[in-house]
Amino acid sequence: MKSIRQALGMSTAQLGRRMGVTRQAVTDLEKRETQRAVTLAALEKAAQALNADLVYAIVPRAGLAEMVREQARKTAEAQLSPVAHSMRLEDQEVSSEEYANQVADIQERLVRTWSRHLWDEDDPVSRDGT
Repeated sequence: MKSIRQALGMSTAQLGRRMGVTRQAVTDLEKRETQRAVTLAALEKAAQALNADLVYAIVPRAGLAEMVREQARKTAEAQLSPVAHSMRLEDQEVSSEEYANQVADIQERLVRTWSRHLWDEDDPVSRDGT
């Protein structure tokens, strides 16, 4: 907000008049914005006074399908890990290839039967009974 105001050659007092607030209120607003403590309503009001649009978005870092598959893989590994540990202790460990196949099978099942419980991070075993 401050950068746009300054690029326009507008003072805090001028922006304040356009917003219907004091110069100090604009200064406080700019400070809150840098601290990430500003409200969207306040930013919208400033944007209107600057003849600008406020754009607010949450943009996933990866594709949504990819994010679901990755979470399903993590959940599958969390489900298999205790079993794999027990089998190792009993000298019945499966090969790394078989373990990877088991993870992939559970991952695919979780993706096919997707539910919001996929994102629970407490106890993946109790979520679906496996």
